[in-house]
Amino acid sequence: MSRTPPRAALVLALAGLVLRAGAEVLPGRLPGGLQLVFPRGTKAGENPVLATMDSLLVNGNIAARPGQRVSLNVAGLPVELLPDGRFATQIPFPTDRRLVLDWAIDDLPFQTVQRLDSPAPAPAPVAPAAPGWVTSGSPLKLSTAPGASYWLFPDAGTPLLLGDATRGGSRVLLCEGLEAWLPASTRLDRLASAPERPARVGSIVVDEDGLGLRFSCAGGPLPVWLETDARAAVIRLLLPGAVAAIDRVRLAPAGPLLSVEWEPRPGPQLELRLQLEPGCVDGARVQWQGNQLALSLNQREHSMRDWNVVLDPGHGGSELGCVGASGTSEAELNLLLAQEIGARLEQAGARVHYTRTDERTVSLDARVAFADSVKADFFLSVHHNSTSADGDPRATNGYSVYWWNGFSAEPARLLHEGLCEGPFADDGLFWRSLAVCRQEGRPALLLEAGTLINPDEETLLLQPQTRHRQSRLIVQALKEYLRGD
Repeated sequence: MSRTPPRAALVLALAGLVLRAGAEVLPGRLPGGLQLVFPRGTKAGENPVLATMDSLLVNGNIAARPGQRVSLNVAGLPVELLPDGRFATQIPFPTDRRLVLDWAIDDLPFQTVQRLDSPAPAPAPVAPAAPGWVTSGSPLKLSTAPGASYWLFPDAGTPLLLGDATRGGSRVLLCEGLEAWLPASTRLDRLASAPERPARVGSIVVDEDGLGLRFSCAGGPLPVWLETDARAAVIRLLLPGAVAAIDRVRLAPAGPLLSVEWEPRPGPQLELRLQLEPGCVDGARVQWQGNQLALSLNQREHSMRDWNVVLDPGHGGSELGCVGASGTSEAELNLLLAQEIGARLEQAGARVHYTRTDERTVSLDARVAFADSVKADFFLSVHHNSTSADGDPRATNGYSVYWWNGFSAEPARLLHEGLCEGPFADDGLFWRSLAVCRQEGRPALLLEAGTLINPDEETLLLQPQTRHRQSRLIVQALKEYLRGD
């Protein structure tokens, strides 16, 4: 992720001559050939360095000719330079908020002093919504507590009952004994009247092809928690605030959806349990259409032939992601590796789509919407890792894989295991609520292919043969997933 500080006033001393730089955007390369990658002066308010940190990441490079003597001190501490002049270090945060870099090339001294103040204005306080029934024109994210993890994602237009509020957000009363929280900044519309509660779920009809179901819900739409267990071939739908008015469940004569059972829960809540044919489904998507809920299943492919894949090179455009000591951005490397993976997938017969093919800015929501628009069977977001602005770049290393929905667990495990044969250490396999991983209609993974902020790994990441090797291992793991080995 990109962590770029605010505007900075720099004082440059060149062989005793003092030069003053402007307070806005500064050239990337300073006198003497030093490029300060992080922190660096940018427009005011863009990802400021926080003065509350106790340490600070500093990286960049010094351009020198072969044979020249080069040295560097950051905040008075000597810093190791790689043979090509790159450096990355972690220093105690300067108490006077002044970052001082001293360097010399063939004994010719240079110095830059950068202020680390944060000019970003504090966000204007937002008055929390008053208690009562509300809705929103866009999808919402509900957390377990103010400022805590998101866990429930109601569709646009879903009625919600607000309780008391704090500066951090508003309490959402889902049913008795179950609550969530909305951020205070959420745009909401007041409902003129309360919806019917408890909502009443009517008879369930499974689609003729066995790839979905639908039912009406008097008082809907409702928030829905969808839980998948791909190994057991089970999907559970939990509807807070609902009761069953189900006379019957009409099943299909064929298809992967074998049975549908329901069970009342305290609250009230209603749980629907769907039993699937093992190995036949790898995605499930729930969508409200008025007061009718439709669940659609994605039939699992077992061959690369016509497998519909979306590759998502992370960041792009104004979002550089992290930047290595050489000045190479994560966005550049993400695109190069994604294109390498895509070429191999196409050679194997897959249909490949990209969320971007150049340096343009694409929002997270637009990336997911694109996957929906092309009816993707699989989604892989390609990234390269960083560390926090106060992290140690030399101690951060390796690749990692992230997933969210249950159908993503198996391909995530296989991808993670496959990359163990690659050039980087294993930094872990993670279940995490990331925006691009929260897709339910398909397996969706996020790959951190290596750690760009680590200068040793950056050296390898810049080599084409590293991308060749990683892309081969990635496609090999995906083939194994499709075979069901």
